Amino acid sequence: VVTEDGSIGHAGSVMDLVPRYEAWADQCVAAGSMPLLEELARSAAGRDARLGVARLGRKRGRRTDARPAGTRRRGWLQVALPHPVGCALGVCQGCIVDGVDGPVRICREGPAFDAGELAWERHA
Repeated sequence: VVTEDGSIGHAGSVMDLVPRYEAWADQCVAAGSMPLLEELARSAAGRDARLGVARLGRKRGRRTDARPAGTRRRGWLQVALPHPVGCALGVCQGCIVDGVDGPVRICREGPAFDAGELAWERHA
């Protein structure tokens, strides 16, 4: 538990605790304000380098496409985006956010996304 004033649990920001847990956590799931989620996404983007996680190369003869069409990314950080509910069908386009592969609808494709699916620099 984290509160800014320390009335319950840790005093400060949840970001103060992330380094304590990221080394042993297989996955992180977060919900909160857009600035908090953006800060978590920036931290998660550098996680592999900080922890010394190696990237294995592709084997010869393997397919070059990383994932089949229509499948979602699954990374270490999953985020649930805050959004107002409009039509809840995706037709009003009121819940659009920028994804790395183009616009995505929070009410249809989300509200949970892999942090790597979103273009964070455009949400600031």
